[in-house]
Amino acid sequence: MNLHFKEKQYSWGDTFYILDDNDQRKYWVRNSVMLWNRKWEICSLDKKALVVIKNDPKSLLKKKYHIFINGEKMASITKEISVIPKYTIEGLDWQMHGVMLHEYEMLQNGKEVLSFHIDVTAWGDRPVLKTAESTDELLALGVVTTISYVMNAKEDGTPTNHL
Repeated sequence: MNLHFKEKQYSWGDTFYILDDNDQRKYWVRNSVMLWNRKWEICSLDKKALVVIKNDPKSLLKKKYHIFINGEKMASITKEISVIPKYTIEGLDWQMHGVMLHEYEMLQNGKEVLSFHIDVTAWGDRPVLKTAESTDELLALGVVTTISYVMNAKEDGTPTNHL
């Protein structure tokens, strides 16, 4: 399954859509950029929050985010202090490989569960998430959205206006 991130250009703290391979809207993402409680929600088209991503306000040096699906914490992602981007994913047996800006894959027991890249042939360089059939789509979206925001966050942790 491929999902495409369709972002609004020149927006800050706004929403964007996630499209299927037929360019049909499947999910939308909204965020809150309050300094003490950063939160992103991946929602159904009827505005029901399916995935909630929250920053851990206790993590000062290492940025840490928690991913919840239906109110249950599924994973936590920490950006390690390192010259080369490095992330620790707690709660999942996924390993991240190829950590270039917006070009990476996740493996579980040596098998690919997802890959994320920028489709430079699409207008606006559209980010694409490809998941294996056995991969939980919402969990994959939560992980990729978290890592993308952490990668693009300013030093104070506030998000930029794009993935």
